[in-house]
Amino acid sequence: MLNFFKGIVDWISEKLNKEGIKKTVTAILLAGFIFMTFSTFENDLLHKFNTISDIRATEAAEDHQSLYIASRDMYTQIKRIMRGERAVTGADYILLLEYHNGSENIATRYQFCKFDVTIEELSDSVPYIHIDNFKDENLYKYDILSSDKVTKSKMSSFTLEEIASIDRNLMFTLRPNDHTQQIVFYNIQYNGMTAGTLMFMYKKDYDIDYRAIANCGADIEAVMTDALVKHEQYMKAKNKNRRR
Repeated sequence: MLNFFKGIVDWISEKLNKEGIKKTVTAILLAGFIFMTFSTFENDLLHKFNTISDIRATEAAEDHQSLYIASRDMYTQIKRIMRGERAVTGADYILLLEYHNGSENIATRYQFCKFDVTIEELSDSVPYIHIDNFKDENLYKYDILSSDKVTKSKMSSFTLEEIASIDRNLMFTLRPNDHTQQIVFYNIQYNGMTAGTLMFMYKKDYDIDYRAIANCGADIEAVMTDALVKHEQYMKAKNKNRRR
């Protein structure tokens, strides 16, 4: 700091010796004007930057809150439907599988398709599957779940013998529930894509009501679609207001 002021004094002395007091004072005033203008501009710029950052942080918090409320309400409704419809469909278990993007291949950049089991509903007479076994699971680990019969059909059904011959990984995961003799899969669609799959599991020789399964699946699909549409409308309205 001392060297800075010494430099200013030396500069003023040199100006006085070469150009006289009038030009020196003019130069000092001009330099002061430039310095004050730049300082004011810098402070205004910093203030605007901080204001924009605060606005973005507020908007991010609002988006998070909106998604949290929409997600909470959606899962509350889905659990209510699954709890009520389990008895109507006669299933011993209903599991909701939801698909998401995992990490990607380091060379091809293709993303791994994964899923979680988010909700489990079961009758009093059967043990829990422990849905923690289905967390961040690679879809292609399970031949049944990734098969054309499941992925390209709205609804598909497999006996225990068929599952055992096609997908030993799924059989191993379901082993604690060896009473299960048949599984019906129902795909939940949104915008032409499969957002999730419902698994209805049955004991041996049960007369499966496929219409009841379709009704249950359609109700859950409607709840998920309604929640996603409402959030999209919220985001569109917010972006429209931002452009004004």
